[in-house]
Amino acid sequence: MGQSSLAQNATQVNYQGTVIQVAGTLLTFETSAGETIQAMLGPRWYWWEQGISLDAGDRVVVEGFSMPNFYLVVSQLENETTGETYQARTPEGFPLWLQQP
Repeated sequence: MGQSSLAQNATQVNYQGTVIQVAGTLLTFETSAGETIQAMLGPRWYWWEQGISLDAGDRVVVEGFSMPNFYLVVSQLENETTGETYQARTPEGFPLWLQQP
């Protein structure tokens, strides 16, 4: 994955599921189909700045990019339990934390 966009072999995906655990910036959730997925949320400081809380049992909608042999990369996450939305990347995959103010 380059700094400006995601790798050419990235596939855009959407999931709905339930949070199992958040360890640092690694989210583990179970989809409604029973699949366990791990997703990278982005840098810890950016996550904290956004003020999004995730707890085990929260219902989430995760949009992101899947690549072979890598975690799901989150572009947007909605916590349906709290109503909060976290935007991490542009639709093209550019990390928002790298944008100039």
